[in-house]
Amino acid sequence: MSNEKYSFNRALKKFYRRDVVFSLVSLVVIVLLFASPFVSAVNDSVFVSDASSLSNIVFMQNSSTAAQDRNYLVNHAAAHVGNEVALRNAINNAEDPVIIAFTADITLTGSPLNIPINKEVTLVSEKEEGFWKLVGAKDQETITINRGSLTLAGIIVTHNKNDIGRGVTVNAGSTLLLIDGEISGNRADKKAGNGGGVYNNGIFNMTNNAVIFGNSASGNGGGVYNDDVFNMENGVIGGSKPSDANTAAGRGGGVYNANGCSFTMSGSSVISGNTAKQGNDLVNEGAPSNAVRALTIFSVVSVIIVVGFAGEFMIKKTGIPIFIFLILAGIVLGPGLNIFPRESLLSTLGLFATLTLLMVLFHAGLGLKTKSVIAIGSRVFIQTIVYTTISIVLIGLLGYFVLKWDFLQSFIFAGIIGGEITAAVIVPLSSSMKLREKTVTFLTIEAAISSVFSVVIFATLIKVYTTGKSSILDAVSGISVQFFAGIAVGFLLSLAWVYILHRFQRHKFTHVLTIGLIFATYSIAEFCGGNGVLSVLVFGIIFGNYHLVNRILKTKINIDGIQHQINVFYEEITFLLETLFFVSLGLIFVIDASFLLAGIMFTVALLITRYGAVSISTIKSDLAKDRKTISLMCALGLTPATLAILTIAEGIPLADTFVNIITYVIVFTNIVTAAFSIYYLRKKKRDKKGPVEQREITNANSDVIEQE
Repeated sequence: MSNEKYSFNRALKKFYRRDVVFSLVSLVVIVLLFASPFVSAVNDSVFVSDASSLSNIVFMQNSSTAAQDRNYLVNHAAAHVGNEVALRNAINNAEDPVIIAFTADITLTGSPLNIPINKEVTLVSEKEEGFWKLVGAKDQETITINRGSLTLAGIIVTHNKNDIGRGVTVNAGSTLLLIDGEISGNRADKKAGNGGGVYNNGIFNMTNNAVIFGNSASGNGGGVYNDDVFNMENGVIGGSKPSDANTAAGRGGGVYNANGCSFTMSGSSVISGNTAKQGNDLVNEGAPSNAVRALTIFSVVSVIIVVGFAGEFMIKKTGIPIFIFLILAGIVLGPGLNIFPRESLLSTLGLFATLTLLMVLFHAGLGLKTKSVIAIGSRVFIQTIVYTTISIVLIGLLGYFVLKWDFLQSFIFAGIIGGEITAAVIVPLSSSMKLREKTVTFLTIEAAISSVFSVVIFATLIKVYTTGKSSILDAVSGISVQFFAGIAVGFLLSLAWVYILHRFQRHKFTHVLTIGLIFATYSIAEFCGGNGVLSVLVFGIIFGNYHLVNRILKTKINIDGIQHQINVFYEEITFLLETLFFVSLGLIFVIDASFLLAGIMFTVALLITRYGAVSISTIKSDLAKDRKTISLMCALGLTPATLAILTIAEGIPLADTFVNIITYVIVFTNIVTAAFSIYYLRKKKRDKKGPVEQREITNANSDVIEQE
């Protein structure tokens, strides 16, 4: 017996040594992923701080091709247009690379000219002398490039005098080539902020004496704000006249080159005559020392993890969600102290957000038991569907009519925050409040499935936006395909994965294998046209309820041991990713009064629609007693925050605005939930204390009567 006990203890110690080592390795990998935007080498960047150091810029060789000749382009144009409708139709109907010739000035109305994903468009002036204009709509960018390619040859991109609106936005994965035309008379206001003429987050090439002048920005980069790659060859930014100056209220009147980005200048290019608060012509952030940055990053990350760990106790004791403090910590480190520049995070935060969402939903699936879903019945699904539908419609209309956003972008925003509550706050808080079991189960399941609805609706609306297919039939079919294909692929793959884990559960590194299977599930589902995130959730549910596999396949699979280990492991991984992610959200936060007011408006809209949905879903139910409690448990969390970050990666023009307003909404809804939990616990304590005091008074009176 003693030998068996000794062998068991030795095996247990061996397992824990291996598990601890693997956990530490995973922690290092995740922290490195979080830190990668800051410590990456920037060999191709320009390390100058102002126009006086232009001699340090890398010069390119001159290049000229026949395709850059405007006459050549006009002669090969597939369409000749002189109005907005014809221009938009020519772009939307183009299947191959297309050349479109302007025969007159064109003024846009309502929304920017969108160059969608995978489109290759060339716009050229069909004019012997001078250029035709493309005039942007009031309060809108003139052109937005969403993972497409645009060449401007002899086109003036501008706005009417006194109208607000950026010239061109080049989103991630997009390309802009500016040939002997001009970008002038554009203004980026507080909402757009940076890049009055051009905001570049892709590849921007400027050549053949093209000119950028007379633009302004309320932030940085009056002429050009470069957040990726900008090559300037034989061009002019600014000019000799006061009216030619590009101006910036912040830094870089002519060009602002963000941290870690590439700017090259060649030929007879000139940047002069611009004005700004700092760096009239050029500001280049350069790249700091990797060693210093690594030390700073790991020091700050260690403090963040400790704060997150302490926050677990705080939410149990006080009911105050730790997410609020993590976001505030990010605001201090980012906008406050500028330890982590905002621009450095934006390019890779989308990938980090996707990773976080996959791990969180897989872990949520592990804890979602089929018996609980069946026991609570259809009411929680009615609640989720009604709350999601009503809130999306109301918020989308508020964005469109009150904030004057583009219609589809308004509903993309609404799809992010509409109908969602976060399990990370709701589940532990509802338990600590000692709510009735039915109410806790209702809130837990709602928190799990509401995230799925949000992700699927968001993915569908993004696909509608990037492909340009905006019919109701396309939207409905898109949601159906993504939803059912995601479930089907996730279910079939889950059966295979559970069997594989059963066979290899005694081998080393099964945790690594599980991570690989999660990524494989996501990738295969996306390849098959389904929603990869939904498939990962299905994988988690099947893994957490693997006994269903035994019934379906009539097998005798037993993975109880590894199931418990993986559940504990992913709980810690999820905690780490959530902690780092909410700090990241604070790092890219922008403090603005208009965002604050919008956040309040959308929070009120969510509270109103949530109460209405709860009233409907709890009709003739015992849950009706807890309507107020369920309604005020409304905290938003990781899912909307992640989806907001993904709008940046997807190239949505209002992405920056979305991120900031959604951060406010997350903070406000968490404050509402925390305030209600504190009120509820104090009231419960008072109510409990009342009968005790009454009994004491009654007993005291009885004693007096007996003595008399």
